[in-house]
Amino acid sequence: MIWFLYLGIALMLAGTAHRYVFPQSEPQPATNGELAFHDRTQFWKIQELVEKDPKSVTGITFLTQLGKETPTIVLTDGKESLWANVPGKHDYDLLSQSAADHGVRKDAKFLNAESEYNMPADGGGFVGQLMVSIIVMIVISGAIAWFMNKRGQGNGGPGKHGKITLTRLDQVGQKVTFADVAGIDDELDQIKALVFDIKHPEILTKLGGKVPAGVTLEGPPGTGKTYLVQAISGEGGDGEKSLPVFTCSGGDFVDQFVGTGASRVRDAFEQCRKLRDELNSWVILFIDEFDAVGKHRSGGASGGNDERDQTVGQLLVELQGSAGDNARILVIIATNKPEVLDPALVRSGRLGDKKITVTAPDRAGRLAILSVKIKKVPAADDVDLGAIADEMTGLTGADIDTLITKRAPEFAKKRLVSTVPAGMVTVDSFKPEQYKIIHADIWKALEDMIMGTITETKGRRLDPMLKHMIAVHELGHFVLAYRKYLQNTGKWDGQYGDAITAISILGPSGVGGFVRTVPPHDFKTAKGMKSFITIALAGNRSERMFLGDKTGGCSNDLQQAMRFVKAMLLQFNMSDCNNEGWKLPAISVDQQGGTKYLGGQTSHAAQYGMSDFSATQVDAFIDLFLNEAETEADAYLAEEADFIKWMAPRLVKAERMRFPEIKADWDEFHQGRDLSKAVAFPYLWDDNHVALNLPRVELKPVSKPVIG
Repeated sequence: MIWFLYLGIALMLAGTAHRYVFPQSEPQPATNGELAFHDRTQFWKIQELVEKDPKSVTGITFLTQLGKETPTIVLTDGKESLWANVPGKHDYDLLSQSAADHGVRKDAKFLNAESEYNMPADGGGFVGQLMVSIIVMIVISGAIAWFMNKRGQGNGGPGKHGKITLTRLDQVGQKVTFADVAGIDDELDQIKALVFDIKHPEILTKLGGKVPAGVTLEGPPGTGKTYLVQAISGEGGDGEKSLPVFTCSGGDFVDQFVGTGASRVRDAFEQCRKLRDELNSWVILFIDEFDAVGKHRSGGASGGNDERDQTVGQLLVELQGSAGDNARILVIIATNKPEVLDPALVRSGRLGDKKITVTAPDRAGRLAILSVKIKKVPAADDVDLGAIADEMTGLTGADIDTLITKRAPEFAKKRLVSTVPAGMVTVDSFKPEQYKIIHADIWKALEDMIMGTITETKGRRLDPMLKHMIAVHELGHFVLAYRKYLQNTGKWDGQYGDAITAISILGPSGVGGFVRTVPPHDFKTAKGMKSFITIALAGNRSERMFLGDKTGGCSNDLQQAMRFVKAMLLQFNMSDCNNEGWKLPAISVDQQGGTKYLGGQTSHAAQYGMSDFSATQVDAFIDLFLNEAETEADAYLAEEADFIKWMAPRLVKAERMRFPEIKADWDEFHQGRDLSKAVAFPYLWDDNHVALNLPRVELKPVSKPVIG
């Protein structure tokens, strides 16, 4: 259908071109000073010129057109030639007689206008007009075909829409082995088993098994999915040779022309089969970002994307397992969005034969990756990899590689260059032993990666009063977080907040500080989430208590608090976490937006997708949770009011403090006082619930399970 559209466009453009080549109404200047006339009025002007001023006329030439009886007259007056079609035989005779009567020389020779003279602007005739239109249409169609051919090349096709360019991953970069993979031991064990089956398929065959036809690698970006494929290639080969791996992106199959994607799928597998037969070896087809091509097909008979459906259909045909034409061809896909893939593609027997989830590493994994990456740079002896691993919760292997091989060397360079006068720095300005990356370089690089570049210059230009306001705000967060830590007998376990690593009154933009914390794990409890809400609101409450005013710096704090409150009520059934007897029914509202590994904006449908009465109850519980958090924050801040007043000038002067520094000031002020007990604060749950006319649920005690 698309070619009919382009044909129509070509015809329209041809018609437009014809209009300019053969204008029908307005006279246009001809070449070589000739002037074209087209209507009867202009013909009469020529006749009038012959009658009134015959001396100015040097000759009249009558020309026949190709097969037409109506002649064309060329009137020459010594200065220029005037063209016009003779309207009719009567006019032809009249003009001829007028010329003879006035003594004007008439050339009686009838000539072929195409061979000796330029044709008049509208005198091409039907055949001439048709020929020009056809030529214009051919030129336009050729241009469209050329453009689409180049576009096909840009989408991975080597000159044709149905072709795709595959890259040999095993020939790009250095060979990767299992020894180079760290931090994802569980995933690596599965990869090792897969490589063993590829190298020794006969063992599996004797047991009645089959080598997987497809493997799905899923997980957040940067966790090492592509790196694992490179390890399969490096370890799956014979001797020094790597296992051949063709790679492309899912987007390389996507095209707007129906049938193009399916053709590229066939071409990709054909290239794999050709290489397999040529090398007599297993061949891997690795498709990264597979979600771009393998999305759910349209559910209805109409209104769907025919091109995408055909592409997915062709993938289903090619993914028929390890028998027949596709024997010894292993398809591996990588995706960040497994939830959008077509179920028929990821079922068992196709890409679902083996599913490997590659997640962000835990502390031991991060430490292992750091141990591998640190060997690539000249690190000093003071580098504490354990401390760095503690600070990198949630970061991926790619983040660690960037930290060690890109960001840390940059900060080390800045440190070295700052010791030499400007304009005098050379490679010989430093001793060989100075070319080391110290722990401070990595630490600054980590802060820059996580929190953004902190502009100290802007910070120094901040108004002192503004610095003081920011310090009071951030100390509110710190006091609540640290008191929760002490309340938990000095352990960071997520029950009462996350581990504090630094406090700053300068943010990435120069304005706005932060208290940086690191969660010990991703597991959330009701107590931990309530503590987080209280800590998040403490900055705003500290401003109100010690400044008598509020700033706009609490916007993000409030968003985070609201997110946790809604999660507790609408996802985790934690409305009764305070055991006061007030409870919502067990409800769960699906999150809108966001994906399993990529996250995204989390929102809930208006009215939470429930009745107005239930939504009113949810809103009431939100108010109660937030009010309770603010009341608890006020209680802790009031008890630590003297410390905040004493500490604020110190934080303003320092601008940034790491946890050991501010802990030393805390210990100096409190003189070993026991702060492990929680601060008592009034609960307003009963009064609020009665006022809102919410039903009371009597909670029965739950017996502890018997173990053993």
